[in-house]
Amino acid sequence: MQPLIPDPPEGDSDDEHVTRLIEERDTLLRTGVYSSDDRIIAELDRQIRDVIAKRGSTQSTMPYTTTDMTDR
Repeated sequence: MQPLIPDPPEGDSDDEHVTRLIEERDTLLRTGVYSSDDRIIAELDRQIRDVIAKRGSTQSTMPYTTTDMTDR
């Protein structure tokens, strides 16, 4: 069985990966077909949290926080 969300392309930075995951999640939510309760959205949120946690205390210029994700 193939994963719901493919692995990031080689060479992607964590910021690029998180940005791509957030854009994909937000695009799916904007369609109105998916809600925050859907498996694909929950999986994207999990992957976003994992990358942010992996990055640890490294400072970023990305305009998001983990609280942005819980507001959805």
